[in-house]
This record gives sequence, C-alpha cells and structure tokens, in this order.
Amino acid sequence: MTVIKLEKFLGSEDRMDYLWTIKEVRRACGVPTKGVDADITGVSIDSRTVKKGDLFIALKNEKDGHDYIQKAYENGAVCAVVDHAIDGCPIEQVVVEDTFKALWKMADAQRSWGEGVQRIAVTGSCGKTSVKELLGSALTCHKSEGSYNNHWGVPLTLCRMPRDEKYAVFEVGMNHPGEIAPLSELVKPDVAIITTVAPAHIGAFSNVDEIMIEKSAIMEGLKDKKNLILPHELYVKYKSFFDVKPYTFSLDEFSQANSFVEAVQENISGQQVVAHIMGEMVSFNLYLHGKHQVANALAVLTAVKLVGGDIQTAAQNIGSQEAVSGRGKIHDINGVLVIDESYNANPASMKAAIDILKNRMGMGRRVAILGQMAELGNQTKSYHESLIPLLEGVDTVITVGDDMKVVFEGLPKNIQTVHYANQKDVNIQKLATQLDVGDIVMVKGSNSIFWKWNFVSRLINEIERLAPVRRANA
Repeated sequence: MTVIKLEKFLGSEDRMDYLWTIKEVRRACGVPTKGVDADITGVSIDSRTVKKGDLFIALKNEKDGHDYIQKAYENGAVCAVVDHAIDGCPIEQVVVEDTFKALWKMADAQRSWGEGVQRIAVTGSCGKTSVKELLGSALTCHKSEGSYNNHWGVPLTLCRMPRDEKYAVFEVGMNHPGEIAPLSELVKPDVAIITTVAPAHIGAFSNVDEIMIEKSAIMEGLKDKKNLILPHELYVKYKSFFDVKPYTFSLDEFSQANSFVEAVQENISGQQVVAHIMGEMVSFNLYLHGKHQVANALAVLTAVKLVGGDIQTAAQNIGSQEAVSGRGKIHDINGVLVIDESYNANPASMKAAIDILKNRMGMGRRVAILGQMAELGNQTKSYHESLIPLLEGVDTVITVGDDMKVVFEGLPKNIQTVHYANQKDVNIQKLATQLDVGDIVMVKGSNSIFWKWNFVSRLINEIERLAPVRRANA
C-alpha cells in the first residue's frame, strides 16, 4: 500500500486541534483533493454516535450506512465517505469505490502520519479488554473503544488516533484463522501482548495449538519481534514458536519470567500487589478481583517499561481502574452484590469468574447464574462438563441454555436451583425475589445469552424494585 507522507509537521510543543482535514481524507483514499476543505474532529461509522465536526464513513454490513447520511449530517458531520453520491444532502462527500477499503486506507495513512505514536497491540483468548483498559489508565492514552477489535474496529481505532498522541493501545481479536495477521500488519505495533491462549472460538480450530498459532500472528506486524509479552508458562510450552525470546510474566516468583509477583493480599476492595517488573520493584493497589487480573497488571506494566513509560506512575494509575460492565464490574444493590461477567465466556474465563465468586468475602450465599459457552465445536459437552467440579463451594447454581443442562444435571441436588433452556425463559422477577441481603451473585455466559439481552441491568432493576419489600420483611 502506498504511504503518503504528511506535509504539515508539528513542533514539540504543538497540539493538533483536529484529527483530519477533508483534503487529507481524500489523499488517504486516493481520490482527487479538489473540493471543500474543513477540519474533522472525529470519525464515526454509526450515525447515532456522530458529533459536530465528525467524518461519517458509510459502511455496508447488516445495514447500509448510505441510508443514514442525512442523519449523520443532521447530527453534525462535516463530511461523509460514500461509494456513490447521495443527492439531496448538502454534506461534503468523498466518493470512493469501496468504503470499507477506504476505512483501511485511512487507517494506514493515519498510522503513517502519526509515526511518533508508540503503539501497543493486545490479543489473547481472554483478558484483552481488561488489559487494554488497564494500559489506557497506565499511560493515559488513546485506546480502542469497547471491544472494537475486529476487521472494522481496529482500523476505526487507528483513524481516531491523534497523530500527536504519545501512546496508543489496540485490542486485536479473532473468530477464525487468518484474522490477526492483517490487523497486526495494519497497526504495526511497537509492543504486542498475548494475554492467554485457551479454547475460545475453538469450534473454528482443530485444537488449542492452532489457536496459539493464530494468536502468535500478532508478531506479523511487530516492529521488533523480541517486544512480544506473554505468560511465562505459555512461552515454555510453545518455545519452538519463537525465533527470539519474548518478554514473559508470571504469578510464580520462582519462575524465570522477566516480570513476576512477590506478594498479593486480597481485600474487600481488591488486591494489594508487590511485583518485580523487568528488575524494578513496584507496589500498588488493584481494584480488580482475581489472580488473572494480577497477571493482566504484570503484562501491562511490562509493556509500559518497554515503551519507556514510568513504571511507578503507571502502577498508581492502574490503581484507579475499575472493572468495566460485563467484565467483572461489581454492583452493590441494597446489600446484594452482583458481579457482572456477562459480556462473554469461554472455559478459561468461566473458571476465573467462578474463582472470583468463591473467593469473594461476604456473609450470604454465593449464587452462580451461568449461561452456555458458544463456539466450542465438537468439544462443547466436555468443556461444559469440566465446569462441574469448579462449582464446589458455590451455594446455588442457575443455568441457562441447552448446553448448560449437562452442568445442571451433574451438580449436587442441594445447589441446583433451576435450569432454563434459553435466556427468554428466565424469570428475572422470581430470581430477584429469592435473593437476600448479603448474597453474592455472579452472572457469566456467552454474549448471546446475557449481554445481548441486557440481563444484568434488568436483574439489577428488579433487585432495586424489591428493596422496600425486603426491608419490610426484615
């Protein structure tokens, strides 16, 4: 792909007050630069999120973005990238052959023009979003929004990257083989992280080794192959994959990892951690629960070290990071704790979530609401069965989805509550009435079971509605 060099260079004390100009959009897309020029302060592919000064890119997916050009204009867009002229709308239009390809061309150009930005790419079977969020806090920098980690989310994050930013963090995901390499080559990261490798999306692969091959494709665009960070245990298992020894982290202080934990103290609000990061000792509070979050913090601080950031400052910054919705956020609803792990699930993340529930300090019952795990292929039954022994120590279990029935039936009778064939059958009102002050409830399942249906929000609303009844009966 031809790279166009930016003509306007910034002084060391300058800050850009715009993201793009219309002329730069045309240049990046390879179309004539004639026409109206104006500053662009944001980039959107959803007319509902458009703000004043934005560029709107009309992609074609389930819906055709061209049908929403007028709406984008009314919401304040100054320009639209389209594959045909839209008559009757006064917005400035950049006409290209393919708007999706234009998005990638713009991403490539923005990365080239922002050549001073150090970029960190994060992939893995689970923990990507948590690590991305922690990195954003540690470095106070530009990062992927939500889970924008696919073939349109990654280029969109690049298009939104300020060229005078010092650091930027990109979450890179996959569902099938061959998806990570082109995204890595687009980002061209200075540092890359593999958080974990586990049987997520294994329905598209023959085994976990193939998932490791796909995850390691994050190195395809990595500038210096040694600037890869991954769990030490993963490196030991797949040492033959690497021509150059990467940087590793471990929860075992006796390992030979570059970064490791010396001590962890769990408390009601989170964890106190003492760690060694590439030879430098650091102590910090982590307002996140679970050993996996400590491992995530090690990966983050190792990345900070590699890009030349200040470890001590970064450690204090991540201490202010709270869990995000769907990924461990804890809600205290009138004395009932709800742990929201509802965004998605695979065997590894399910184990981590169950461990958090069992280890959480509290006076009441530990209640697990578990939805089936998706994309596990012909190993679906065995992976679900593997959850049964993990649930020892949980007081009551509610399961949702056909694939979860084998779990429910394999549990001791005294912790079985109810099994629902699908999410639509769940009686949230009845479920909420069975919860008492002091109970700890953890919700975990595949995206289509809980997150898609705003299950946790609905459960919280019902618990709040019933609060006066609980007080009256107390």
